[in-house]
Amino acid sequence: MTYEIFKKELISLLEERIDADQEIDVRPVLKNNDLWLDGLSILQSSVNISPTIYLHTCYEIFQEGSSLTEIADRILSSFSEYRLKEDVDLSFFTDFSKVRENIIYKLVNMEKNKELLAEVPFVPYLDLAVVFCYYILADETFPEQMTRSNASILIRNDMLDIWHITPKELLSYARRNTPKLLAPKMHSFSGLVDSMLEAAGQSLPEIEDMEDLADFQMYVLTNANQYFGAAVMLYPQIMQKCAKVTESDFVILPSSVHELILLPYQNRFDLEEMSALVRQVNATCVMPEEVLSDHVYYYDHVNNRISYS
Repeated sequence: MTYEIFKKELISLLEERIDADQEIDVRPVLKNNDLWLDGLSILQSSVNISPTIYLHTCYEIFQEGSSLTEIADRILSSFSEYRLKEDVDLSFFTDFSKVRENIIYKLVNMEKNKELLAEVPFVPYLDLAVVFCYYILADETFPEQMTRSNASILIRNDMLDIWHITPKELLSYARRNTPKLLAPKMHSFSGLVDSMLEAAGQSLPEIEDMEDLADFQMYVLTNANQYFGAAVMLYPQIMQKCAKVTESDFVILPSSVHELILLPYQNRFDLEEMSALVRQVNATCVMPEEVLSDHVYYYDHVNNRISYS
């Protein structure tokens, strides 16, 4: 079954099962790395915000063997768990003094997000771009079920006009807020390169010596929620703290937008070969919307500087 036929039949099945005051809405949504994905919502006349479920994920589940009925059941169950019972008053969002404490940043790929970056404020960083969001916390405005999946609102250019601030001013707030709202987390991960090589396949003769990397201690750097955790590399003093753990300069492998892999540097490492491994893993193992970069990064602890190749 093609994706389009799957989508049509799934929507038809859902329409048979929703309440009379509900409506199925499917529209394209621009996601990370300029991917347009079909987002499905079940709208209610009495509520102005509804959860979005992306149909490409449902189609992947269908291709793995789940039936249309099983997928519809999962969608309806998820909607029932996360739906709101009443309207959310979003008028506060026009007052920057009410949102500034929740401004956070994320890291995305500059080259892969040309369409997205035309719509949002950003600050360049290496081959990446720092973009900004309002991070939703459970309070009197947003109920608890909206925070279970790291809900956030991407800040767009029109909001800066209303707030009368610049991207650099957003960055100053995000630098302060993000480490507090999404605390850094670092843990060791032995045998990680073995799993990366296995996942990428053994069709990489130009980097076959990379298997030697498995002899070295590796670390995963992310945030406590594992939500766009690659942005942790921007946290003040975080690289210096990591260098104290690794006791050396280190290579940063961009595992995804959600996490980084740190590898203490050894002189025999060829950064171009390591970039080839990252590209292969990105192409075969990482969801397209979660790819951060095809480059590896190098942290020089003496000069406190990150570069990339």
